[in-house]
Amino acid sequence: MQIIIAKKAPAIILSIYGHFNAAATAEFERIFNQHLDAGERHFVLNLAEMTFISSAGLCSILATAKKIKERDGNIVICALQGEALKVFEISGFAALFSFYPTEAAALKQV
Repeated sequence: MQIIIAKKAPAIILSIYGHFNAAATAEFERIFNQHLDAGERHFVLNLAEMTFISSAGLCSILATAKKIKERDGNIVICALQGEALKVFEISGFAALFSFYPTEAAALKQV
């Protein structure tokens, strides 16, 4: 997995590329914690290029979202598609997050 980070007011955008599995969770959480500790509170997860997500990846996103909400922040997801979208739907995670078709649409809602 590769994570590309960009700052676009008012949010930090994390674009995830490739497989989000157990091996990638520590890096994902480290990046989020770094930005939370720096005072960032609004995040967009761009999942357009994420090809796979495991249960560990789902748990990592959920744990991170809880931390963000504890600090009065917000996280939204954009561009989720294909098999990864099916995993979110089957697992019930689709009901826990706000989803937007594009990054631009997500930024308007953060």
